[in-house]
Amino acid sequence: MVADPFETFETLDAEPFDVVVASLSLHHLADVDAASAALHRLTAPGGTVLVREFDRELLTDPRTLQWWYHQRQALDVVAPPGPDEHSLPATFDEFRSNVLAKFDGHVMRWQAVEAMLLAAGLSMVSWRPTPHLFRWGLSEAVRPLEEALIEAGSIRAVGLRWHGRRAA
Repeated sequence: MVADPFETFETLDAEPFDVVVASLSLHHLADVDAASAALHRLTAPGGTVLVREFDRELLTDPRTLQWWYHQRQALDVVAPPGPDEHSLPATFDEFRSNVLAKFDGHVMRWQAVEAMLLAAGLSMVSWRPTPHLFRWGLSEAVRPLEEALIEAGSIRAVGLRWHGRRAA
């Protein structure tokens, strides 16, 4: 069964699924308790939950945020934003302030998302950091550079993959 794309999973009336996938969505939850109850109800006993998210807290790392800003600056020189696209702020401090304010308004911290997953009766099977900044205003072509810098310890991996299982 495929869910209606306009229905929230909290209101989905369906039999439990063997596999549940959440891709860049859980950080937007409005009612964590309702989401936790729905995730428990919609995941079959012994079922798997796969989550792709990002950790907004890692964006407070100055080297990571500066790298992202400078990559976006370089891209704007090569391919300037169109009339309907947002321009990058002129200074890094303004960029940092804008990004952090935007996330404070509507993006849950990863710790809260993970707590909701555990409250839903899931146990973590695996967790791994992943590159993610190439997705935001950059391109897939930048991914290898981001991966190399993460491997070298020069920037933080902002993305993550979480694999959980509901007890049988």
